[in-house]
Amino acid sequence: MPVLSWQKDPLLFDVHPKESNQWLNANELLESGRKKEVFIADGEILNLYPIMIRRNDFLRRKASDRVLARFPFLRLTTEEREVFERYELLVAERLRNYFYFSIDRRILEWRSLLRHYLKERGAVPLPFLRCLPSPSSPFLRDRLFESARGELFTLPSTLTPELAYLCGVINGDGSLSKYILNIVDFSLTNIQQLQERFTRLFKLHGRIQQQTENCPTLIITNLWVVRLFSFLTGQPISGKKYATLREPLLYRGNASLRSAYWSGVMDTDGSYTQNRVILASASEKFAQDFVHFLLDQNIQSSFKKRGDNTYQVYIPRKYHQNYKDKMLCYHPEKVKDFLKLREGKTKNPTQPRVFVDFKKEAIIHGYFNFHLLKEMQITGLGSYLRLSRGNATLVSFAKKLGITPSFLQQLEHGKSAIAIGILSKLLKIKNESLLSFLTKQVSTIRFRKYKSIPVRLDLQPSATLRRIIKQMVFYQKAILIKSTDPSFLAKIQKHFAVQLTGKYLKNSTIRYFLTTFCNLRVLSEGSKAGF
Repeated sequence: MPVLSWQKDPLLFDVHPKESNQWLNANELLESGRKKEVFIADGEILNLYPIMIRRNDFLRRKASDRVLARFPFLRLTTEEREVFERYELLVAERLRNYFYFSIDRRILEWRSLLRHYLKERGAVPLPFLRCLPSPSSPFLRDRLFESARGELFTLPSTLTPELAYLCGVINGDGSLSKYILNIVDFSLTNIQQLQERFTRLFKLHGRIQQQTENCPTLIITNLWVVRLFSFLTGQPISGKKYATLREPLLYRGNASLRSAYWSGVMDTDGSYTQNRVILASASEKFAQDFVHFLLDQNIQSSFKKRGDNTYQVYIPRKYHQNYKDKMLCYHPEKVKDFLKLREGKTKNPTQPRVFVDFKKEAIIHGYFNFHLLKEMQITGLGSYLRLSRGNATLVSFAKKLGITPSFLQQLEHGKSAIAIGILSKLLKIKNESLLSFLTKQVSTIRFRKYKSIPVRLDLQPSATLRRIIKQMVFYQKAILIKSTDPSFLAKIQKHFAVQLTGKYLKNSTIRYFLTTFCNLRVLSEGSKAGF
């Protein structure tokens, strides 16, 4: 068997050590017919080893270089540890050979180092796996890594819509450097939802830096996360990105991944204001890639160079419905315009409509995004407001909430309902999320729009709610209940704490709630509406 070394390891992508901006990425490998090297096993698992490890990592530039500290450490399974212990002398010999011309150690020194890692860390530098008795491509699905400093993290090993979405966000408003990934946005709430995504996918919380009020930045410090995104998208590590921006080839064969990717791009460089769908980019090639994506979805668009040397893609209104069916929006500020866009305008607003499904983009972590209900008010919080004020005066506390002292007094005495926007300000002061608060108070509060009768509303989608809505036909000013079963009608009344008017539900609050969080379609001509 030939001696395996880092210089000749066929698993590594680049033939010779190269600087980071010359490393082969997924786009280049696919274009050169090397797709099999990107995946292992059944062709769906990413080959993470050559993405995380590059020949350049092994170069010793000075005697004091700590070469092994450059690599991620892999937390070992019980079986892997037993193999290392059983074949420690053979592994030590292979380590000497693999790291030859990088680290000059004798076999027994390698064995001592291996024993130290197994005993003290239960983890070894990732290249050690290439020195096992059967050095096949490491199968790194759902594995836990740690940096030389002991920071734990993981890398996704499959292409998922959430990973594709983050690739789009990074191509839009992200930058990469050797160890750091930055994402900048005008919305702190959006930065926070992106932070949650990184925590889910990478087990890295990152940190948020806000030098100015309108420029919060998410900072992820991890060498291998940077390498993964650079590999998947082709975005360079350091240097200007716009010359290299393009749609990642990995996503072109999968409709959901492709849609998720461009949804991420639109959440950064796109806009939906005034019922206009526009993408603006400093990269001509990137903007043209978006045009080609739209054409593949049967969506026409216009392309032009603007006076500021950026490029604009504009989607005419006649194609909005098709666009809306293909894309998602998770940006908490832009989603408001996106939802208005999704509602569209029908030629005849009195046409009956029926339930299709819950709007995925209006749901966060399995709960309805009540921040979208700007016109909603909540009753039953008088005592909570009084306790929250504590020893503060009506004047000082009202000023914090942006309301008058007299109105605050009405709220505390239960004579008025508090708007969600005002409640959100209070919760921000108390460092509590709206969702967490509503979950705690759900049994005592009621919701209303303007002066309508307060009702009970669901905080999250459920099978019960879905069954109820499926029996509804939405008209301009009322909701018809198709079922005539008295027990079912009673169930609706109890569910929402509302009275039906015959077979109609006439409550603007419930209608506002359901039309915000449900996709509806016009009832086809000739279909019975349940009369």
